[in-house]
Amino acid sequence: MPCPRTSEQTKREREQLRAETVAVTAELAAITSRLQEYVVDLQGLIRQMQRTNGETSG
Repeated sequence: MPCPRTSEQTKREREQLRAETVAVTAELAAITSRLQEYVVDLQGLIRQMQRTNGETSG
């Protein structure tokens, strides 16, 4: 039979999970920021291509 968990173990595990959650949240924020930069870059490239195509076809 497994021994019952102590409140100290539970507290440590909660603190560990909280720290991991904070770390993962920070990573997701960095990834989201990078993705937003890529979207802006892609939008600029699309506009540039549309202008170029408009000049060559018009």
